[in-house]
Amino acid sequence: MHVTATESACPLCGSNLGPPNNGKLVCPMCGTMHKPSSAALRKDIVIAADSPSLPAARALRTDVEELLAELDEKIGEIASDIETLRSREQGAPLELGCALFGVFTVVILVLAIFATIARAYFGGWLFYLVLSGAILGALYRIAPKIIARSELPHWASQRADMEASLSRLKVERQRLEALIRES
Repeated sequence: MHVTATESACPLCGSNLGPPNNGKLVCPMCGTMHKPSSAALRKDIVIAADSPSLPAARALRTDVEELLAELDEKIGEIASDIETLRSREQGAPLELGCALFGVFTVVILVLAIFATIARAYFGGWLFYLVLSGAILGALYRIAPKIIARSELPHWASQRADMEASLSRLKVERQRLEALIRES
């Protein structure tokens, strides 16, 4: 069985486009879709059913399926990274709030100890020394959380970039699936 088709070259990369499929020419190298009129027509060819072009097409289909599997893996990795960044963004204010609550808890604990057990020292220099030490220690623990809040805009822009990349990968995946369906 012979099929007559028009072979053309891809204007972008110069590789052979092969015969049109559903009125479209798809470049096997760069994946760009062309209308038959937009590609530079070179010559008519005849493809036999047992010609080497069919194994090459099968190999191309296998390569596209492998590329789809790689894209699926990359999409999963990027989606996981996006969720990690989103979690960091949402968790930073919560961590800071918990740390501030910890400062108040330590202050209340010091007040309770000096108001009950060490009543003789309440209001004295030892009381203020312990209270200031507790506050400074708690603020020391809060400092990294305050610094981490300054990274929120960086995390947000990084997440936005990753979401744009994820969107492009999904579009590429859909294009490759369409290419497989058409062939």
